Amino acid sequence: MAWSADAVSLLQPDAGVVLGIDLKRILASPAASMLRSQMEESGLRMTAMKGMTDWDRLGIDIEQMLVSVSAREVARTGKLTPGTADSPPALVLLKGQFNRAAMLKQLRGQAVETIENIALYAPPPEMNDKQDQRIAFLDSRTILAGDAGEVRAAIERRTAAEPAAPRKTLLARSAQLAASNEVWMLIDLPPGALRNTSSDEMASKMLEDVRAVDLGLSLASGLNLNMNLRTRSETAAQEMTGALQAMLALGAMGQMEKPEVADMMRRVQISQDVSSVRLSFNVDQESLERGIRQMRAGFSEGTVASGGAAPAPAAPREPPTPKRERNTILIEGLENGPVEIPSSPRP
Repeated sequence: MAWSADAVSLLQPDAGVVLGIDLKRILASPAASMLRSQMEESGLRMTAMKGMTDWDRLGIDIEQMLVSVSAREVARTGKLTPGTADSPPALVLLKGQFNRAAMLKQLRGQAVETIENIALYAPPPEMNDKQDQRIAFLDSRTILAGDAGEVRAAIERRTAAEPAAPRKTLLARSAQLAASNEVWMLIDLPPGALRNTSSDEMASKMLEDVRAVDLGLSLASGLNLNMNLRTRSETAAQEMTGALQAMLALGAMGQMEKPEVADMMRRVQISQDVSSVRLSFNVDQESLERGIRQMRAGFSEGTVASGGAAPAPAAPREPPTPKRERNTILIEGLENGPVEIPSSPRP
């Protein structure tokens, strides 16, 4: 379900990174249902799901989440996403069912400021690392949260006679991605802004050519991940496609002893479309079920079933290196041990 135009209009006019998560659709997906049944059959409980019980205590039932960061702040901090002390300030929009009384009790019930007749609350210190976060109840089903400056600005845009809305192209792309994906992200930044987001020289060079990114993850039937990177030119797209394909091939070669991993890597498709690079990773429902069964088996044999760390498997004993004869070539590193082959004697 796509966000309403009123909700999306709360985003920064220069929003450069937007992340959307539809938790309601994720939990209703075949993948989630299958994972849930597999976990119940084995008597396992995921730690992450156990922690969600705190949300019930807080009276929070989140259905959708929207996170946005302005392009200006990405350029200033050199980071794409929030979460650390030096991350760019972010705006978070939550849709769902909220027990306001229970939440206000956790927030100590004291508004620290009021903007346009809307009370802004500060999270408790243990939930407020930066000490400048705010939470506001826009209506019975909508919560606005994030850095204080971003929350204030969003409320002012909401009540302005002629609000400065995000770019129409961004709105159209977000609506398209949200319609067909449970998780999606779009990036639209000034030229070169992505270069500083990576410390790796090769990655920085590749990112320098990227102008925009659209990413979508769908769980409606199996697992389908699609990414479109728009570059500055057709030549840049061609170079990036070749580099990514080479990196993928090398990675697959390094996983020859793990056929299941190599199979997953072979499912990644990389192609060029004029000045864009397209990446896709698609796993059908049957393959996804098989993967989850393998994961469950791994859990059962490991730490979850035993209540402690699983014993490390004994390291395989390498066969002794054969004594080399003269005029022979020794090849090592093969799966079945070293192999010695005769070589032609020098003339």
